[in-house]
Amino acid sequence: LYHNFTSLSSGTYTYKAYVVDQAGNLNNTEERTFIVNAVPVVASVVLNSTLGTNLTTENLTAYVTSSENDSDGYTLIYDWRKNGISDTVLNMPFDVNGSNENYTNVKDYSSFGNNGTHNGTITTMPRWNASCNAFTGSGGCYEFDAIEDIISASSTATKMSPAQGTVSVWVKPNDAATGVTYVIAGNTNTRTYITRANGAFYVYKGDSSSVYVVLPASSANTWYQIVLTWDNSTNMNNYTMKGYQNGTLIDTKNFTGGNAGSFLRAGAFNNGISHFNGSIDQVQIWNRSLSASEIAILYSNGMGIYNRTHSDATTNGDVWYVVVTPADKYEDGTPVASNNVTIASSTTSVTLTSPLDNWYTNSTAKFECLASSNIPLINVSLWHNNTGTWARNVTVSTTASSAIAHYTVTGLATNNFVWACQACTAEGCTYSTINRTLYVKNINPDIEFHSSSVENATKRATYYNNAYI
Repeated sequence: LYHNFTSLSSGTYTYKAYVVDQAGNLNNTEERTFIVNAVPVVASVVLNSTLGTNLTTENLTAYVTSSENDSDGYTLIYDWRKNGISDTVLNMPFDVNGSNENYTNVKDYSSFGNNGTHNGTITTMPRWNASCNAFTGSGGCYEFDAIEDIISASSTATKMSPAQGTVSVWVKPNDAATGVTYVIAGNTNTRTYITRANGAFYVYKGDSSSVYVVLPASSANTWYQIVLTWDNSTNMNNYTMKGYQNGTLIDTKNFTGGNAGSFLRAGAFNNGISHFNGSIDQVQIWNRSLSASEIAILYSNGMGIYNRTHSDATTNGDVWYVVVTPADKYEDGTPVASNNVTIASSTTSVTLTSPLDNWYTNSTAKFECLASSNIPLINVSLWHNNTGTWARNVTVSTTASSAIAHYTVTGLATNNFVWACQACTAEGCTYSTINRTLYVKNINPDIEFHSSSVENATKRATYYNNAYI
């Protein structure tokens, strides 16, 4: 007996089979039930900046309208994109078991498509758990048994920057790990490692395994966010690496070497030894060194906020959008892209109001300038070269977007000098469009009495008084 049903709507179905012989005897099977999954749906994604002005000082937040027609629950997977390309080079949230019903495949939701693979067979690969609660709103994770479980993503290696990068992962250890076990392992040349040993996590980077940061002691059966960053933006041969735990910077180390980073495995060393015992979730890699503020948002007191991008990630002229994929424990829904947000710079102006250009003063002078911006000011400063060196002289702090700054300067040397004002915001500093010249004259003017004469000392006049009596 066989019958094929197609195009079934989502819902719960029951079925049983019946048989009747020629004598009219009826029999049937037991009743069975199956569920046709209702794929979650994203109706819309709206991307806004904090104040709606899209400046580099504002965070970006995605607001999603979504739903599902059953009650199995779902998560929202965010992939942030700048100028058409994913901000991450690897984005593995582990919210679905495998990828496209291939359970040996692990999906990368970035635009690079660096899908990973499990090792071995279904009995030896990491176990997927549909509900791990690594952070608020998280979905599934993979559980590693410290025997042979590995996830490989070797194609990511060709896309990682040697100059700067970030690796972020959520980890729940099952034990103290008295020996070294590997959560994340790059190759032996670059040593992009996140390890666990003696009840603590370690992060490594660089050509020498001696360069590492020890993170605070961590307990078994507790989720932790571990982040490693590296950067050589100031010197091509000298790198800075940082280790974070639960959104907090723990330590900074310097190292040398210029090898490209590579992410090869999760759950073991790259030659398949030192297996990790615990759960791993939300593996992400960036080709830039995330700021402390960005990492703090990703942790957010254990909430794991991924629908927001911190302003530190944005620069003038960027075009940002986010792709949101709904996923239940069975499959992905259709990804939906948000509107574009083009990042703009603030505009700051500084006007010199007093004294006038080419004005004269003595050793004490009063200055005034007007500063305004479309974002809050930080300070307004007076600059001049009366001492022979162009330097900041006085600074007035403010949080307003418009300010009139007054300065009284004493002890000016006798000369002519140039002065200007400068206003600073979180985006940078702006000078007045013109400078003014001020002349300092500390010599009193001459004044004296001349010898008197009759003509100088006497004023003669005739007064006529006309009156009627």
